[in-house]
Amino acid sequence: MPAAERPGVKWVRAAIDKVPTKWVSAIGVGLFLAATAAFGGLNEAAEPGTPEVGVDERVLTSNLDMTVTKAFLSDRVVGGASADTETGERVLAVRLEVTSLYDEPRLVRGLPGFSTTRIVDGPDEVADTSRPGETAGRAIMLQPGVRDEIILSWTVDGDAYRAGDEVRIALSNPQPYRGQFLDTEMHWSDGGTSAFVTATLVDVGEGDPW
Repeated sequence: MPAAERPGVKWVRAAIDKVPTKWVSAIGVGLFLAATAAFGGLNEAAEPGTPEVGVDERVLTSNLDMTVTKAFLSDRVVGGASADTETGERVLAVRLEVTSLYDEPRLVRGLPGFSTTRIVDGPDEVADTSRPGETAGRAIMLQPGVRDEIILSWTVDGDAYRAGDEVRIALSNPQPYRGQFLDTEMHWSDGGTSAFVTATLVDVGEGDPW
């Protein structure tokens, strides 16, 4: 014979049996929606992945309009990375056209933002940031609504890349923030990856490619 249930257990079982099935379903749906909301909601979970684009295709973020126009191998970039050719190094450079959609001038060089752009499976170092033909040490300020050109460059092993190789560029998504205390300028923080850009490398030899 099955063991007799204790009075308390019999009361709980009887109470559960009296709950309408549709109530149980509603409770289950409610718990599911509550859990979904805790993890950002249904819409966030359904968002597509990071865009994949090519050279000369625009990438629009909330505050920048960016286009990768070229990717090069060279021995140097004025104001950017340089290579020790005797040890087999080269410079890998990416040229960007950029328009700031923010309503204030924004400093580029030396701060998180563009410098977090990287070559997928490429160098770990942060990119050097420069303008075409400009020497090192000059500040780079993007003016609101004015299209500008930025060069990101890395020193790489010469055996790692060849002309005709495709590289995948993880383009950064800089986000604005204002400095504190004595610094009231607008700066950028790392906002993750805005797009992956596939480009074919061209070798321009010894000279500055710009």
